[in-house]
Amino acid sequence: PGLIASERMAYVPLAGAVLLVPWAYQLLPRDGRYRLIVGVAVVVVAVVAGIGVFGRNGTWGTPASLWMDAVAKHPDGAPPRLVLGDALTQEGLVAAGRAAALASQNLREEAQAQQNVAKERFDAAEEQYAKAADLDPTNGEALFGLGRTSELLMRPDEAAKTYLDVLK
Repeated sequence: PGLIASERMAYVPLAGAVLLVPWAYQLLPRDGRYRLIVGVAVVVVAVVAGIGVFGRNGTWGTPASLWMDAVAKHPDGAPPRLVLGDALTQEGLVAAGRAAALASQNLREEAQAQQNVAKERFDAAEEQYAKAADLDPTNGEALFGLGRTSELLMRPDEAAKTYLDVLK
């Protein structure tokens, strides 16, 4: 209850079920027909579960993709938007660092591409912080995130105003 992402809550019951399968299998009559049916059923369940896990791998690929999924499932929640904003800001900072490194090597086109990625991530983070602030106007973290992204997007006057709002 109250958890934003709780897939981990299924791990222990799933482990118990996995342990029960061999025990239940050995209780079956030695008749090959029952064992074949159960064996096929177990394989089918394992394949379906594997397909489900494979499908979720993309969601768990990056912190931002994980929190995008959480926001999609809880669009009216400020907490997942705050964490998504933080993850997008971090991705933007990494891209900005790459841009600086590439620029120092006179790789202008690659540096510009990374600067564009950084700006996209900062814009997306700002959007998440703004939505979180709309959902919870007294949330200082959302306002601070807005100020930080304004600063990273080279809007110092807007950043200063937002930081002052945080202090109120």
